[in-house]
Amino acid sequence: MGVTDRVGDLCAPLCERVGVELLDVEYNGGVLRVTIDHPDGVGMDAIAVLTDVEGERRLVGTLEQADSDGITVRTPVGDVRALRYDEIQKARTVFEWDSGAARKSSDRGRAPQPTTDESEVGR
Repeated sequence: MGVTDRVGDLCAPLCERVGVELLDVEYNGGVLRVTIDHPDGVGMDAIAVLTDVEGERRLVGTLEQADSDGITVRTPVGDVRALRYDEIQKARTVFEWDSGAARKSSDRGRAPQPTTDESEVGR
């Protein structure tokens, strides 16, 4: 399945919910173009629902919770963001090592615990 087919499959239900028709999906030279239409025209409200995820596109913070629906991340300034898995384009775990603290003998041999999650949000 190609990029345009996958994007079309993802966009079609969202377009239906917003009440617009998905006309075409093109992918050329790294640019993805989705063409939509509505008999009364397409307003900015519909476009915003189809393209904007609330908050910053890149998110860095501590993973607070994960369940079958998504994750919750606390940013360094204390904001909490909840994301569904389908809103996360790419994520990576970063391990923070405390080099100044002595490890307890009971902790030796244990794997480090992930403390920070960096996620890229997009549709």
